[in-house]
Amino acid sequence: MRELVVPTLVALLLGGCRPDAPLIRVDAMGAQVNGSFPVLVLDRSAPGPLTLEFPPGTPDGTLDPEAGTATYAAAGGDLVVRRYALQVSVPGDFALTIGKTSVPFSASENPAASVLSTGLQFYAAQRCGPDATTLHGACHLYSSISDSDAATSSGDALLVPYSYVSDVCRIPAANLLDGTHPPVNVEGGWHDAGDYLKFTHTTAFTVALLFGTYLRDPTVWPDDDGDGTPDLLTTMEPGVRWLIAAHPDDNTLIYQVGDERDHDYWRMPEDDTLSPIAGLTQRPAYVCGPACANIAGRASAALALAAQAYVGYDDALAATAKTSAISLYNLGVATPGVQPTCPADFYPEDNYADDMQLAAAALYGVTTDPTYLADAVALSNAAGTDEGPPAYADVQVLADAWLARQLPAGSADLSAPSARAATLRTAFAASAAADPTGWAGEGTWGSVATAEGYANACAWLVDVDSDESCGDLSRWQVHSALGMNPFGVPYMVGLSDVGPLSISSPLTDVSGQAENGAVVGGPASQQTMDEGGINAPKNDAYADLQTPQMIYHDNVNDYVSNEAALDYTAQLLSAVAEWDR
Repeated sequence: MRELVVPTLVALLLGGCRPDAPLIRVDAMGAQVNGSFPVLVLDRSAPGPLTLEFPPGTPDGTLDPEAGTATYAAAGGDLVVRRYALQVSVPGDFALTIGKTSVPFSASENPAASVLSTGLQFYAAQRCGPDATTLHGACHLYSSISDSDAATSSGDALLVPYSYVSDVCRIPAANLLDGTHPPVNVEGGWHDAGDYLKFTHTTAFTVALLFGTYLRDPTVWPDDDGDGTPDLLTTMEPGVRWLIAAHPDDNTLIYQVGDERDHDYWRMPEDDTLSPIAGLTQRPAYVCGPACANIAGRASAALALAAQAYVGYDDALAATAKTSAISLYNLGVATPGVQPTCPADFYPEDNYADDMQLAAAALYGVTTDPTYLADAVALSNAAGTDEGPPAYADVQVLADAWLARQLPAGSADLSAPSARAATLRTAFAASAAADPTGWAGEGTWGSVATAEGYANACAWLVDVDSDESCGDLSRWQVHSALGMNPFGVPYMVGLSDVGPLSISSPLTDVSGQAENGAVVGGPASQQTMDEGGINAPKNDAYADLQTPQMIYHDNVNDYVSNEAALDYTAQLLSAVAEWDR
């Protein structure tokens, strides 16, 4: 193989320590032909030159070191961090080498396509209801209630009014089955994470984020089965139909199915039909109370965006989604305030105006009713100057970007969103600069969602003020999440043999099968791990690479850094799709 050699800077030698092999980190997605492909090198000793190896007859590529170094204070000793930018002009298989350390990678015209296809598999596996998936059988069926068969259990679901559960999150079985809780058909949808609960909070965020990303550029999403319908639309349908079912009339919105007792038992979901867990002979559906605008607004926005996406593919579903979105918006207007999950620390929230702004902007897009646009502008102007990255409980970025798509360029109504956008870009740059490897996860629980949320914000906010200055930083977060990180692990299952291999999920642990496409929470700080009650596992493969701000365990017992969730996966898929644009 021909070689392109770039001299490295002299590494820092650790006095008295054995020199270790350098770590060469690239992402599992691979390089895009003629695109910039970043490489991360961490080492303790002077490793010699970094070499790019080409197959015979391949045109030369480029490999350029970026200026400066940083120190990664790992538990096993300080590592010097170097960054490189690589480019190849043809597809193929290549390798990066330092001494005896070699790392292969591939280049293709559209490397993002395989990541998007893999990620969508997660939502197919998380489906709940009558259709078996590749990982589990039919589960939590409405027929377990409606058939009056005492042998079938754990049906979705029996309505539990807000007045009953405001302070109680484990309704006793005797009360749930006393005949005062009417049945409601909310089977289907998605299990939320490494459990079998279903939440409007995260389902609505997932649908809104991914359909918003899709509508920004439908062409990046694959159609692997060749049926003429983008796979995203087919994959999102269970979530869309479940949100519609969770709003059975104009005054009712179900925010959660199941409760924390679900976490007490490690089992397959289909087992619940004949062997229900204690206290949940049938499953409760918790109804939103007098303060409901956060999830009513978020669900309205999700369905309004879905209504636009399905036009021409499933017009009947598009019409139903639009009708439900309008009704949910009206419910949000009538119930200002925040409905948390039960218990509230599952998914805490403290604001609803952003959800209602996104809903109003999305509804204007699907109805052209100027009342919605006026509402969106008013909510935007009242929102203040702070803006965080998109998250299940913070959709201000999405609301501002969708409002901008409804307004003419340069509109005075974009002054508040523009100010918030500038604040967010400053915070994004500071977050990435604070980590020696450029990761903007901030040590949070779900750091992948934080880092990719920043990346998504950067992309979406271009619609507000045309500022693309943080584009490179956004793409860095994507590459980092896909394996260009100190651990060399892509945080999406199924992209690499390296991992994640043992995610915190009964579905995969009991079945013994991998859940391809699942995106785990990613590295967290020691403080976050302590708050979550997570201890380092024995024989931790990554022990030497941990820092107080960057801890990752590929271990089934670590539900902080290694549990997958709907919103984590949505954030990374959205960021990859934006990267591909």
